[in-house]
Amino acid sequence: MSAVAAFTSPAGIRRVLWLDAITGAGSAALSLVAPGLVSQTLGAPVALVQGSAWAVLAFVGLIAWLLAQRPLPLAGVRLLGLGNAGWVLASVWLALAGGVGLNALGVAYVLAQAGLVAVLAALQLQASRS
Repeated sequence: MSAVAAFTSPAGIRRVLWLDAITGAGSAALSLVAPGLVSQTLGAPVALVQGSAWAVLAFVGLIAWLLAQRPLPLAGVRLLGLGNAGWVLASVWLALAGGVGLNALGVAYVLAQAGLVAVLAALQLQASRS
């Protein structure tokens, strides 16, 4: 079994969804509990930190619903993958456009999380074709 197939099989995509949910919930929790610290560390406006945290929690809610379904609804996995792909595009634009005042660490963080989300989105979209 290839590495991609291991993560896009029915059991594998559930692990991918769990990873997406856990990393998203952790990031959102930090941004909502300590928005000032995150803002100062990354150079992002507090409103952007908090707004993105709430958006991520909406993704986490969708993931929780998907994980509760037997079998996984592939249309929902596809929707999540497309949403994550949109998140990646918005993140790259945000990091490279320079309009929100991200510092070097902020740019690096946003691009790194976009990279992880891109991998998750690709796996989700591949699994939704099965």
